[in-house]
Amino acid sequence: MLDAYAGIEHRIQGEAGDEQPLPDVGQAASVTFRLRGEILGRSGVVLRDGHALAEAFEAAWSDALELLAEREEETGLQLRDLVTIEVEAGDALTPLMGATFASAAARLSPGLDGVAMRASGKWTAVFPGEMCKFGLSPDRAARLCAARLELPPLEWEELRSTTGAALYAFRTQRLVQLAPSTAPTFLFRCSPLLPAEAITLETLRGFAASCADHIARREWLGPEPFGLRADFSSTTGYTEGPFSPPRPQAMAAYALSRYASLSSHDDEERSRLLDRSVRILSDLLEVHPAEEDPFTDLPSLSAWVLAASALHASGAAEDSFETLADAALDGVGRLRVAYADEAEWRRVSPAERAFVAYAIAVAARWHDDHEALRAEAEGLVRSILRTTPTEQLAAVSPWLGLGVIELAGDGPIGASIALREFRELAWRFQVGVGEVDSAGEMDLVGGVVFTRGGAPRPDWQTLRVGYLGAAMLGDARLTNDDELAQELARMLQISRFAMQLSITGRESGLTKDPRRSVGGVRRAAWDPIVSLDATALSLLTVTELIEGVERRSRAKILDSRE
Repeated sequence: MLDAYAGIEHRIQGEAGDEQPLPDVGQAASVTFRLRGEILGRSGVVLRDGHALAEAFEAAWSDALELLAEREEETGLQLRDLVTIEVEAGDALTPLMGATFASAAARLSPGLDGVAMRASGKWTAVFPGEMCKFGLSPDRAARLCAARLELPPLEWEELRSTTGAALYAFRTQRLVQLAPSTAPTFLFRCSPLLPAEAITLETLRGFAASCADHIARREWLGPEPFGLRADFSSTTGYTEGPFSPPRPQAMAAYALSRYASLSSHDDEERSRLLDRSVRILSDLLEVHPAEEDPFTDLPSLSAWVLAASALHASGAAEDSFETLADAALDGVGRLRVAYADEAEWRRVSPAERAFVAYAIAVAARWHDDHEALRAEAEGLVRSILRTTPTEQLAAVSPWLGLGVIELAGDGPIGASIALREFRELAWRFQVGVGEVDSAGEMDLVGGVVFTRGGAPRPDWQTLRVGYLGAAMLGDARLTNDDELAQELARMLQISRFAMQLSITGRESGLTKDPRRSVGGVRRAAWDPIVSLDATALSLLTVTELIEGVERRSRAKILDSRE
């Protein structure tokens, strides 16, 4: 691969050696040229004669030269030295069988495996780089191949039998120059591989800061009180609407308020973070006709009350909380009405019930009806625990566990055994190095899958376990000193996975809008969509982990002095 990259680099720079043939890198090859993130030329070729790379280069560079000339004429600048190179090389083609496209592609790894199709002597392919750019699953990539060959829109078995088409998969290596005049980097799906040893307390602080900065850059740019902008594709700029729905916005406000509580922030930074949280919550109260009302939806209302409660708990935001106090009281009242109606409450999902219970438990800190709220939250938590087996606690995580910890205060945690059993179960589903090393999916290490059926791969939902795990690590009642090192190692793996999903300045050259994208967390390692939910939950998890580590460290220091 490095020889292939070097050969292409020599050719576009006109250096000596460009007369040497490009090496054989396999039966499938793709070459892409970019200028400041814009694709100038891209070509993917499937050939069995060893010339796939050469043909892909010629086609991609021909297109790139044409567009480069236009850009140079527009700017009056020489831009060739700013062109970056991407090379994908596929190994042997493996036939795919199945009645449907989905079943044929079920075992393929999105973002690592490419898909090729042959019909009537013609070939076409979708490479992982293109799949990552457009968020294509392997089965959708297979359907795209059929469309490119102008085949009828049939399911795979019928299409194969009527047209004689053949479907193949190939595993690729992806070598990308992330910035001009730099050495190339191997990508795992959308990002370079982040090694576990790179995760330290300082890198966690840096990750948290980048998440918070990303949320800040999401603020609505117009005069309307729309809060935060919607999720978007980092690679194409496609956006899922003008503004984000209420619940993710409220979760982002909650995450900012919790992040502001870290001891490393000075007063100015803490005030800035809390003011931003207040603005988000205030904007959500001004409901535009095009917006959803957060107070008419239980998850959104729970998130809003939780964020307002975090503002109150910050101490530095008492004046700010006063501007939201009436709405917070109204929100708590609406939540109480929701669970007071038993018939309606039975229709609410267990996950939403757990979220409501946690929001009520936290609101009890500041509410005048403190004892009644705590009692109601305890009843809700007990009911969920009684009806939810350990193996199903993932569905109500992290909110049920956080509610249990919140309601225990400084006393014993009655459901500690259930929480410990759930944590042990979750760790059995955490992806380890041994499980993925042979499959080349090292970027998934640390993620948690919630089933062993089929071919599951972890995504941002891992952080639901991570947030609760961080809270349990910081609590000596749930993680004793003998368990601390092992639990911290597990949490650092989850943090590594979350950081693997994030967009850093290093790979910003692959994004449509680097300033908008950097610091955001994607839904999955193969998905270009930057998610406000995933970013907020990452910030919450890492904040909780940093606080927990600091709390346990302080406790050890104090114990050593006694």
